[in-house]
Amino acid sequence: MMLFWILAITDLIMVGITWAVYGSSATYRNGMLLGVHLPESAISLSPVAQLTDSYQKHIRKFYLLHLVLGVVVAIPFFWLASIGITLWCIWFCVFLARAVSLLYSAHRQLYLLKLEQGLGNTTKEPFTAAADTRTAIHTQKAALPLYWHLLPLVMVFIPLFFSRIRNYILTDTSGGIFLITWIVLWLFFLLFAWGYSKNGNRIYSAHTEINVAINTQEHRYWSRMFFFYSLCNSLAFISEIFFLANDLEWYWWSHLLFFIFQTIPIVAVFVMYFRLKKKKAQILAADDEPMYVDDDYYWRNGWYDNPADPRFMVPDRFCTTNFTTNIGRPAGKILTVSMFVVIAGLLIWMCGLFIRMDFVPVQMTIDGTQVSITSGYTDTSFSTDEILDLQLLDSLPDDSFVRSNGSADGHQLLGVFRGKKTGPCRMYVELDESPVLSIQTDEYTVFLTAPTKIQAENWYQELKDHMFDN
Repeated sequence: MMLFWILAITDLIMVGITWAVYGSSATYRNGMLLGVHLPESAISLSPVAQLTDSYQKHIRKFYLLHLVLGVVVAIPFFWLASIGITLWCIWFCVFLARAVSLLYSAHRQLYLLKLEQGLGNTTKEPFTAAADTRTAIHTQKAALPLYWHLLPLVMVFIPLFFSRIRNYILTDTSGGIFLITWIVLWLFFLLFAWGYSKNGNRIYSAHTEINVAINTQEHRYWSRMFFFYSLCNSLAFISEIFFLANDLEWYWWSHLLFFIFQTIPIVAVFVMYFRLKKKKAQILAADDEPMYVDDDYYWRNGWYDNPADPRFMVPDRFCTTNFTTNIGRPAGKILTVSMFVVIAGLLIWMCGLFIRMDFVPVQMTIDGTQVSITSGYTDTSFSTDEILDLQLLDSLPDDSFVRSNGSADGHQLLGVFRGKKTGPCRMYVELDESPVLSIQTDEYTVFLTAPTKIQAENWYQELKDHMFDN
């Protein structure tokens, strides 16, 4: 139930944002229409108007369809998470690929139309590149220094001085994974801030003061935004790790705080974007000598391809808050291909993992004194000498179990858990099956169900016999 609502709401938001961003490309602004530089008088020309209208009609149908499909693909989560996640991944890839292809196709058609009709921005020869060295000096001073990013790093390592939290991270797999994930995210924000600081300024006007005003605002806002996001990410990590390592009774409070700290910077990005957009429009409205850098040739296919440009990343043509790689540079090609390969690999791996969880049966085998329990996710092995207690229960104990690593989808509990009373657990439990085999060892307690009651009783008896034999 929870997975359905999470995915359905996420899909609606994602489709809506994509529609707003890519759909707005059909609105003439900053001297561009669909990412192509055109004079304002050209947008009323019949071929241009027809192309724009056709694009808007296509995307309206496309995004309305996917607003519905985004909810439909989440429905299987009521039954099997593996089917739901597989359908969702397929839908996600198709949606993004088609959304981008619709935009790029319209962009290429308009670019060719511009060449055929001889449309340009001004009566003068258009610029394909421009620089304002005085602007660069001011924007470098406006950006937040990178050493500020050390603060979120220090904040995260302070809780490690507490023994309970330190032991949780060192002994619990999920704690270690959580810390590593946070470090990767911290590096991501640091590298993104560094890359943005090295990115060239955008030239809007022949007047240096106009360029300084806009680029200073952008560098000030974005450099602080990267830091703020990293800071909130650290606070989210600290709140989650503190509750997980200390008091399970307040476990859901940790989730709430985590959600709040992750939501605040997302809201801040939107507020900052619209505020920056408003200030930018106010500054440009007072400009009597705008300069349009007509680099459409390098964007002719929809992506930026300029081998002569030393920049590795450039502002995206279709989303001013985003950056894209320069495919003309070898590093740009390598990064783009690597990202596609990694993302495709992760999606395939994730689907395979969930399918194994749902369809690979749990098995228990005893070889001499060694007991092995295998499943589609985690395996467990221990000696019969390590068994402290063995019970066949009608149901799971009345305890609060928290998943550290595994699956808890309302149909099964599979993986590494912790109980407030029971302590560390290994779960191999189908919630609609009984009885439940409870095997307590000196390290953890294993809870196990079988497809049939008879098989569960046989496993119980087999373990009991080996315990007495030893």
